[in-house]
Amino acid sequence: MIELIIDNVIRIKENTLGSLVNILTEKFTYSNQMYYKKKAMGLYVSEKDKVVKTYERKAGWLLLPRGTIAIVKDILKSYNKEYTITDNRTSVPVTIGFKKAGGDLSEKQEHYSSELAKYSQRLFIAPPGMGKTRTMLQLASKIGQQTMIIVHTSEILKNWIEEANLYTDQKKIGQIGIGKKTIYPITIAMIQTLYNLDEEEWADINSKFGCIIISEAQHTPAPGFSRVVNNFTAKYRFGETASLTRKDGMEFLMYDCISSKIIEMPESELQEIKRSLPVSVEMIRSDIFVDQNTDWVSLVGSITTHVDRNSYIVGEIANDVRDDHVVVVLSDRKQHCLELQTMLKNNGIESIVLISTVPFKTRKALVKKVKNGKIKVILATTGLLSEGANIPILSCLHLVTPSNNFELTKQKVGRIRRICEGKQMPLVKDYVDINNDFLNNMAKNRKKYYHKLGFTVSERI
Repeated sequence: MIELIIDNVIRIKENTLGSLVNILTEKFTYSNQMYYKKKAMGLYVSEKDKVVKTYERKAGWLLLPRGTIAIVKDILKSYNKEYTITDNRTSVPVTIGFKKAGGDLSEKQEHYSSELAKYSQRLFIAPPGMGKTRTMLQLASKIGQQTMIIVHTSEILKNWIEEANLYTDQKKIGQIGIGKKTIYPITIAMIQTLYNLDEEEWADINSKFGCIIISEAQHTPAPGFSRVVNNFTAKYRFGETASLTRKDGMEFLMYDCISSKIIEMPESELQEIKRSLPVSVEMIRSDIFVDQNTDWVSLVGSITTHVDRNSYIVGEIANDVRDDHVVVVLSDRKQHCLELQTMLKNNGIESIVLISTVPFKTRKALVKKVKNGKIKVILATTGLLSEGANIPILSCLHLVTPSNNFELTKQKVGRIRRICEGKQMPLVKDYVDINNDFLNNMAKNRKKYYHKLGFTVSERI
């Protein structure tokens, strides 16, 4: 009889598996796409990086990540092997009340939180605007376990705290990170802080949670992130994301770490209940000179500091404001945001800048002005606004620095697709630098992405 011992990982004595050891280790050995990409580019690669192994063999034991449990069971059954499960996971029962918002969207959140609550481990994927934060808080209420939500930025941490205060009956929300270490039935934790805990601190925190939820779970494959998640013994382990694919092809680490089983809300369901709007895309051709032979940093620097290009962008923003759009401009450079703000001001248009150097409370106050209709333009860095932002009044998106990532493009556009009474139909303006082959090819890929997402695409000069 094969015994599966489950705590933070799945533990199996190798001498009970026989030849299945090789089958299982082969199953959880993956080809590393980044190895081959780097090799093709002529970069140094080490042969040990050719594959990624998510298992460990230690002192006669085979250790497998917990997200593989369904696959392990299927393999054992296919070889007619009987097994037992010893569950050593941590359970910390508590009562968490949840305040329902009402309406069609709330019904969807109720449905998906109930589906997730049937299981102890699952990945949940849903489009921007679905209300994944509220859904996962409702899930925490349903399973009744002391719950930690793991996040990767201070911005997302603060958003979770706000939502938890708004939609649960908890008088205090715990926080681990940004100078605080308080634990309550719902606790929001920064992954960086968890990673740096000493052994004694880790043992204490690990024992206090029966459920962990990974926010923006597509980041789980990062080495420090997956190590932290794989060390938790909490009985329940969930991840939420709008995106399951990664540019580096490391999605398998997310599945093995959290779950190979997925519960997905399709985009069509949001559109059915009129919570997601159709999008038009204008791909605007820019014919400024861009050096063909330059590195990426210099390339982005040259286009974001180009006076004529920036002037053209400001003119387009001004047109959109006159058409009663509420505009968000996403750039990969902080200085670019500040420069565009100055140029807009010189044209009589007030705007706000949301970058990491602006304190959170200040950013919150600035966003309130946009929501109240006092300011029509947001200039923000991509990383700050592409995940977790909730400003439904936004209707027009300017993509002023290039990208070649489907999921990130989808998330960016998601910022303007949310329903808000009286807003204009969503419009994306994507700037294409046609005189650089590399940037032009990236734009062609984005055009494919837009068509894949069902957007209406046009091109103009």
